[in-house]
Amino acid sequence: MKLLPIGSVVALAGNSNLIMIYGHLQKDLNTDKIYDYIGCDYPLGIIDTNQCYLFQDEDIEKLAFVGLQDTESIDYQVAMSKYLDESGLAGRDKS
Repeated sequence: MKLLPIGSVVALAGNSNLIMIYGHLQKDLNTDKIYDYIGCDYPLGIIDTNQCYLFQDEDIEKLAFVGLQDTESIDYQVAMSKYLDESGLAGRDKS
């Protein structure tokens, strides 16, 4: 699985707001479920921590913008892909 870069802006199924990704592989502290992404409303940003979104790759309905892809982010992508494959999280239920 290849994760979208930080700063990517997406539309989620069932949500009319655009969401900007600002983190990967986040755990819901109430359920211990691991989500592919955490994001906030775009363009507003994090105004209230109760308005952050945990979501999976399959929840993305539309990609509106791809975040920065420089050498550092590409190295990060390679490391994350390796981690996902080795941990068994890639392509599986993350609960």
